[in-house]
Amino acid sequence: MNELLESHSELLAIVQAYAATNQSNLSKSSYLKERITSAIANGIKTRKSVVVATDS
Repeated sequence: MNELLESHSELLAIVQAYAATNQSNLSKSSYLKERITSAIANGIKTRKSVVVATDS
């Protein structure tokens, strides 16, 4: 389970880094911006729920 959580955190960090370094591309495409924002939000929610589930 820890490996899965680590992999998820790494993938989330990659998506967040992409969003941070490609702001100009995101500002040109509302679809891309929405998909990246949604992926980050869902990734954070998933990480929180997995952490809560493994702590219980």
